Amino acid sequence: LGLRASHTWTLQIFAFFPLLLASRIARPTLAHRANLKQFGLAIIPCLPIVGVAAQIVSFHLNTSRATDPQTEFASDGIALWRREIGRPLALVAGDHRYAMAASLVAPERPAAWSHYGSAWWVSENLIAEAGLLAWCRDDDWVCQAKSQRLMEAARGWSCQLAGQRTAWNTQGPNVTATLYVVPPSVMANTIRKHGNDARCSALM
Repeated sequence: LGLRASHTWTLQIFAFFPLLLASRIARPTLAHRANLKQFGLAIIPCLPIVGVAAQIVSFHLNTSRATDPQTEFASDGIALWRREIGRPLALVAGDHRYAMAASLVAPERPAAWSHYGSAWWVSENLIAEAGLLAWCRDDDWVCQAKSQRLMEAARGWSCQLAGQRTAWNTQGPNVTATLYVVPPSVMANTIRKHGNDARCSALM
């Protein structure tokens, strides 16, 4: 239904509201409860159908949540990190869509520093010790500038990403983004010495 992980904190409100309404009405009779049970059982099979229909409509309307290759870009970055860095991924950053996707896709469940916002737990020492992966859309200059500074300070590198989702015989728009690799400081002089093209070739 288009929910992101950041929306889960409101689920308690949505779950509580029907209970609040139910508490204001009279206690249902046995017949009413039987009808409600039948209605509930009839609704349950409809939920997946509604969800799939919503995704189809969203994809045909080219909404970003349906057509943006978030998981694909996240998986590409994680695979590159494993191949080139070979250490657990502890921190992901940049565009919130890709950072949140990476925090869910990576087995280590790295912390997500969304949009480089204010975060008391992110320090220069943490970045130097753990390194990070960052994704920025090509039209997000603020994200790119911040990622570029972190990358250059750590002697990292960047890769261009391009992807297009296809579903139900419909192609979504071509999406481009930049992946920034900020290696841990202890690896600055030990990372294999070869050009960006060689490092990024597996992502093309």
